[in-house]
Amino acid sequence: MILSGSHIDTVVNGGNLDGQFGALAAWLALDWLKATYGAPLRTVEVVSMAEEEGSRFPYVFWGSKNIFGLANPEEVRHIQDAKGTGFVDAMQACGFTLPAAPLAARTDIRAFVELHIEQGCVLESNGQSIGVVNAIVGQRRYTVTLNGESNHAGTTPMGYRRDTVHAFSRICSQSIEKAKQHGDPLVLTFGKVEPQPNTVNVVPGKTTFTIDCRHTDAAVLREFTEQLENDMRAICDEMDISIDIDLWMDEAPVPMNAELVAASPGCVKPNN
Repeated sequence: MILSGSHIDTVVNGGNLDGQFGALAAWLALDWLKATYGAPLRTVEVVSMAEEEGSRFPYVFWGSKNIFGLANPEEVRHIQDAKGTGFVDAMQACGFTLPAAPLAARTDIRAFVELHIEQGCVLESNGQSIGVVNAIVGQRRYTVTLNGESNHAGTTPMGYRRDTVHAFSRICSQSIEKAKQHGDPLVLTFGKVEPQPNTVNVVPGKTTFTIDCRHTDAAVLREFTEQLENDMRAICDEMDISIDIDLWMDEAPVPMNAELVAASPGCVKPNN
């Protein structure tokens, strides 16, 4: 069986085409193939997956993990989004129920084909409209919490401060510069920052932030992020700031099927 489709959730401000384009395109392609050629020699199915990105809940690949029997319902039973809505409550609001046990893995899938927007500028910069992906990058995602001391902004001299935003700014600036020096295809993003008490006249005593680091080579990704962890601890030690580092996503890179990669250019070149 050949499976095609994509996810229907998106990153924050990802736009209407992120993921959903691939799900709709798969349906339209299947409809066209049937109308043009009739019944296929091999079964083709369209899939629409939800909560793949981890943008709303601290859990990724819920849809695809269920397809391959890798999702554990207990892992999501008690997690919540930033507004306090539970994962199970969100499922029920959409008409779904949480499985009582992990679903059995599909064993009949021979190939998966996905059309996805680039969400970048490389193709456009090169004057091209279509590219063929040869690998999915590995990803490591962190939530990091810094704890210092909140104090009055007007009466606390600079030398007495344990300012967590200052510590974060040093971590962010130093890490991004190292990522730039490392070069492509490594990318590093500090996407979410929450200082507390988050008011104009108080030195922030606590700051929580996220890190997203990606690379196509697992060894390079691990080496860079482990050094990043060491650098963060060193900065916090110097500034008398405590640090908690939570690595909550560690996905290895995945090379694409060489046979499908080799066949794809012949399909897309006439339109590129």
